[in-house]
Amino acid sequence: MFKIIIEYSPFLFNLGSHAQIGQVGASVIIVVAIHNILGMISGYWSGRLLFFDESTCRTMSFEVGIQNSALAVTLGTPYFSVLSAFSATVFSVWHNISGWLLVS
Repeated sequence: MFKIIIEYSPFLFNLGSHAQIGQVGASVIIVVAIHNILGMISGYWSGRLLFFDESTCRTMSFEVGIQNSALAVTLGTPYFSVLSAFSATVFSVWHNISGWLLVS
């Protein structure tokens, strides 16, 4: 997965941040995956608590679990650090994978 992220986010590596990203890469991937999974679980069970049908609960799970990572990359780079944009880039790749797993 780390290789995919590197291929799809070359702009991050042009900013002189190789060492920083190398230090936090694996931990960012783990935290992003946990954040996404917890969002999907909370979305699903929120629907269940409100007595929605299975289809609606799965839709809520998907919508809560998939955040706006493109906005995070756009705002993260100029206003914060490259590492904040890196975590959003990881999330962009991860939510495509987890969303596919959810609907299959």
